[in-house]
Amino acid sequence: MLKKNTPRKKMKSQFLEIYEYIQKNWFWMLIVSGFFYLGMTKNISVHISMQNDVQTASNSLAQPVSLQNKSARTEFSVANPFYSVKNFFTEKSKEKGITKSDTNLKIINPIDKATPKSNRANDFSNISSILATDLSRRYGLTTSEVDNKKQTCLNYIRRFSNVAVAEMNKFGIPASITLAQALLESDAGGSQLAQKNDNHFGIKCFERNCKKGHCANFSDDTHKDFFRKYNNAWESFRAHSHLLKSKRYQHLHLLGTKNYKKWAHGLQKAGYATDQKYADKLINIIEKMELYRYDI
Repeated sequence: MLKKNTPRKKMKSQFLEIYEYIQKNWFWMLIVSGFFYLGMTKNISVHISMQNDVQTASNSLAQPVSLQNKSARTEFSVANPFYSVKNFFTEKSKEKGITKSDTNLKIINPIDKATPKSNRANDFSNISSILATDLSRRYGLTTSEVDNKKQTCLNYIRRFSNVAVAEMNKFGIPASITLAQALLESDAGGSQLAQKNDNHFGIKCFERNCKKGHCANFSDDTHKDFFRKYNNAWESFRAHSHLLKSKRYQHLHLLGTKNYKKWAHGLQKAGYATDQKYADKLINIIEKMELYRYDI
């Protein structure tokens, strides 16, 4: 007679089968369990981290926050596995009224819009108060800012007018031309070249073997952009006189000292500067500042 399998024996048989399966596949089951555990913990940590970021962003308007350099953290929710941090923050920003200026989600401090702008006068040269027309209305500068720049130019003329006249008497160069070039090239003494090199005429260095301290560079690394250094401003004015006595400009001395317009056009034609309006600028400076009164 065959024995029937009782429920107890049947359960025992199934348990043995499961036990044998676990013994054979325990390694792979352990790996799968590990991945499942990591996935669950990462999902929880990302939720918590993003909630903290949104709270921090909304409470720190005193300092602009940029998410550009933050490490990428992606929301792996069951409902939407492709939901990103960028989308999350975009929605939260709209809810809290925070604006973003670009795709990097820079949070802009609305207080910055009310912050006074820096002094715009610093964006304009001293000589612009002479050459530019209606500087106040066109560029929003105050009258006092424009007047300060003009006063800087007047002070420069008072300081070097006697030197220009002395150079004219010695070398035959109109004092008006010397002063106008100095004002234009040095921005009335405000340029780096004038302040650090005492070079008021933009005189370049063309020597191949310079001694230390002979010249300096403020722009490119090519030798063409190295400018002479002088011990004082007077040396710069004397170097300018010697330059205009060279063969390149020697023909201009036939014009005399009272023809500043032809001198200005002659300097431009001889290649003193590459600016196509160089002569017009010199004439403009001379006439507006009445520098011709120094010519005799």
